[in-house]
Amino acid sequence: MIVFLVALPISVNYKRQNQDYKGEVRHNFMKKDRENLLTMENIEREILATSTDDSRVIRKGSEQLGSQIEVFSNVSGKKAVITCRQSLRFPDVTMVRITVPTIPDFQCDVWCYEDELGIGECFPQPDGTMILKHHHPKGAMVKTKIVPQEGIVDWYVTITGSTQEVVQSVEWVNPCWQFRHAPGFQSLPDQFVESYVNQCFIYTDRGFTFFKDTKRYPDTRKPDDDYRNTPPWVQSYYPVWREHSGQLEAGWGISDDRPIYSIIGIVSRDMKYLAAWGGKKSNRLSQGWHDCLHLRPLMIDYDEKTNRTVSHFRMYFMEFDSVKLIEQYKRDFSPPENPERVD
Repeated sequence: MIVFLVALPISVNYKRQNQDYKGEVRHNFMKKDRENLLTMENIEREILATSTDDSRVIRKGSEQLGSQIEVFSNVSGKKAVITCRQSLRFPDVTMVRITVPTIPDFQCDVWCYEDELGIGECFPQPDGTMILKHHHPKGAMVKTKIVPQEGIVDWYVTITGSTQEVVQSVEWVNPCWQFRHAPGFQSLPDQFVESYVNQCFIYTDRGFTFFKDTKRYPDTRKPDDDYRNTPPWVQSYYPVWREHSGQLEAGWGISDDRPIYSIIGIVSRDMKYLAAWGGKKSNRLSQGWHDCLHLRPLMIDYDEKTNRTVSHFRMYFMEFDSVKLIEQYKRDFSPPENPERVD
């Protein structure tokens, strides 16, 4: 195992993007969005945890980032590399980065989690997995185990608590899956719909369905003629087993097209690769502003004997083949061929 000590100059105007060093040494700086890179002065504290096959890294920064950073070399085969990082600039955000060597120049980020869970603790494991722990405001403990394989990343979410009521108070988790650091998948400037939205997909009664082939409605928080509504930039898709609410008074548009499986994904712009995320049963599937997709899996597998729920969902990274993908998903989750429908 090799240890690198990297000296970084401290400068008010110094900006640093994600950089890859020789030997697969990586140091990740979080950025709020593509137009607002963090400067060194804004990074008050960062916790970096990287989990790989051959090494484990946890670096806890001081109250102000110093001029010396210690990182270990990352050496992995075809399995994904999982990185977890946090910053006091965004105290309610825990980001997980997944670097997938089987897709050229691909890495994605997952905000774990939106809604009520807030910031989590990261625990990298020697076997390449990553464990996250979150405390739910109603008293439950949410433990996430992320397990990389070749072309697959498994997520196991365990909910525990003092009572059944506490455990079942966590009805779903809401990871925000982002593609801003995946050049072949990210949106292009001034082409959000054309370059990103139109590449996303679900499975409906018509089979594999790109979002460009679905009925999309405006975000009701903005005027109908707003540039983000012509055509709509964001959308939710309610599965067939959930009652369709119609359009909300203040919220994203909700498509008339209904997913029949709990899987959502995106195809690279060159149509060579896909990334998808599936689970047993979702509350809704959504596509949002941050080059992001939302699976929103339900925590439905409650075990009375252990007073816990353990839910599994899986990411797929592969060459573009919609038939192969859904066949694999069906083997993994055994969804009903004719799911219960609610109009």
